[in-house]
Amino acid sequence: MQQKQINEMEYILEPPDGGWGYMIAIGMCVMLACHTILSQNFGIIFLEILNDSQDSISAIVVINSLFGIFSSVVGLITNKVLTDYPPRGVGIIGSFIYCSGSFLNIYVGNIYQLGFTYGCLQGIGFGLMNPVIFANITYYFTKKRGMINSLCLAIISAIAFMFPMIIQQMKSYYGQFGTMMVLAALSLHTMVAMILMQPVEWHLVKRLRYENEAIQKPFTDNEDITVNAGSSIVTPLPTPRNTKIFNVNKDETRIQNQIFQKTLDIKIQQYRESQLSLWRKISKTLDISILKEIRVSIVIVGLAATVVADVTFVCCVPLFLYHHSFDISQIALILSVSTIGDFVSRILQLLFNVFFKIKHRYCVMFGILMTTIIRYILAFTNNLTVVQILLSSIGFFRSWIHVALPLAIAEQCIPSRFPAAFGLLMIIMCVFYMVIGSAIVFAIKSLKNDAFIVGLLASITGFVCLVWIIEMIYTKRKFRRSSDLR
Repeated sequence: MQQKQINEMEYILEPPDGGWGYMIAIGMCVMLACHTILSQNFGIIFLEILNDSQDSISAIVVINSLFGIFSSVVGLITNKVLTDYPPRGVGIIGSFIYCSGSFLNIYVGNIYQLGFTYGCLQGIGFGLMNPVIFANITYYFTKKRGMINSLCLAIISAIAFMFPMIIQQMKSYYGQFGTMMVLAALSLHTMVAMILMQPVEWHLVKRLRYENEAIQKPFTDNEDITVNAGSSIVTPLPTPRNTKIFNVNKDETRIQNQIFQKTLDIKIQQYRESQLSLWRKISKTLDISILKEIRVSIVIVGLAATVVADVTFVCCVPLFLYHHSFDISQIALILSVSTIGDFVSRILQLLFNVFFKIKHRYCVMFGILMTTIIRYILAFTNNLTVVQILLSSIGFFRSWIHVALPLAIAEQCIPSRFPAAFGLLMIIMCVFYMVIGSAIVFAIKSLKNDAFIVGLLASITGFVCLVWIIEMIYTKRKFRRSSDLR
């Protein structure tokens, strides 16, 4: 009996770091690719509906803001729901809501209906699915997590590159109704992706806890042994000099009582947390005290403003180009070229991270600075070739923002506070979707100048970059002064 117990204790269960995890990665590619195809080509797909409204730019900004608000709020709630409910079930519900919005998009006739189907329904569905995807990637992969994440994002960019031209051709052959039916059918793949999200407990692998250490024989009741109270393994060892020896009969009960008390304390804490309401759990997760640290608050607020400005710009690009007399085929070509830049950038970043070690915040700031400069130039350019080059460059540099974004937050806080920091980022993004969206709508109605809108979005990211540079210089000088005083 004792031999059997020791043999069982020799092994531990751990994530596979592969195996079914590769199916999880495929599910991630499928789900995010389906959404990226719709979001990046939103202006082309719904161009006629948006142009029927009095102000197409204002309409797309409002609809995009609705999607961002719903997906952020629901995503924040989902992060807490996943602790109490199976992730796959939550993801399947999210995919059903997302597909419902996608099928209702077939019958939309105005921007108000589009705001409900895309902004609300698909925003809620995406907010439920997105945390499930990244949670499962975290559960299944340990050593290969960064590589798998970068590889999946590169594959998604490669898939998205083909679709602007494909959608333009579909609209020529099938019209608006037929194109939306194809895209709605494509969205059903998100259900397949969520079904692939099997619990990691089904695929845990067994390995030796100490690979170089084997248990030779069982211990007997009369044998002296060394006991490590912090481990579940009790191993017979030779008795060296000056080693404290415990007798099993005398001390085994005491150790078991200590373990039982610790287990009881954990169970009591888990029970108390389970009795909290959902909103209490969310408020407990959102550690507002993080914002008291100036550096962390500057990073989080800056990233929120940057992401909102960038997403708004990407959604508005097709309409900006249409207003500057570019036809649909030219707009599709420009968007495809821009996606190529994003794909190349992700591959280069994957190689860059292998050979160079640099703070991820610097990577994000580099991306913000370059996209800001290029957007200022783009605001005053109408030449097709120049526009292609500039938007391809923006696609290249904006991936430096989005790929390194979660890692830039993780650098600023300890791991235990990362969920709270990321939750605050989502809440602040909701606020910026309302503030920046309202400011752009007001500017459009007042000035009716697309170049000014592009410049305004560039100014937002430029201001973030300027504040970051000032904060870095101040922090560096403060550190030097404190070092000199020592």
